[in-house]
Amino acid sequence: MADALFPSAVPAEPTWHRYTTARQTPGDAGSVVVYGAELPTEAELRLLGNVEGTRILDLGSGTGRNAVALAHQGAKVIAVDPSADLLAAARERCEVADVRVELHEAELAELAFLRSDSIDAAICVMALASVDDLARVFRQVHRVLKPE
Repeated sequence: MADALFPSAVPAEPTWHRYTTARQTPGDAGSVVVYGAELPTEAELRLLGNVEGTRILDLGSGTGRNAVALAHQGAKVIAVDPSADLLAAARERCEVADVRVELHEAELAELAFLRSDSIDAAICVMALASVDDLARVFRQVHRVLKPE
């Protein structure tokens, strides 16, 4: 019975690790929004639809992969991340990709710089787990999203 509860073969890498880093798939060249490793991309799910001309908030943008992909598709992207180092990498990624993304170093719930009802869509990929006050993040996102 003890063998059934505590198997001797323990995986070398935690199973949650595969979801923490989005990999670039062959052929997308960073032009597709990725929701996580081994998960369908925006190209398959089509959750955002046509983003051309829309204002999109990318919370926890990290190195800016999704922000750049959305900017390539014609969206005006506002990227927020608490890490200055990750935002520096995002700035470099934007320069290399020759796209404009508005970058803000802030906690995910610190959205006072955005007007109410000014954002068409918000995405947050793999960043909410580190937030202390999740309800506050959702209140702020609700405040800045357009009513429809």
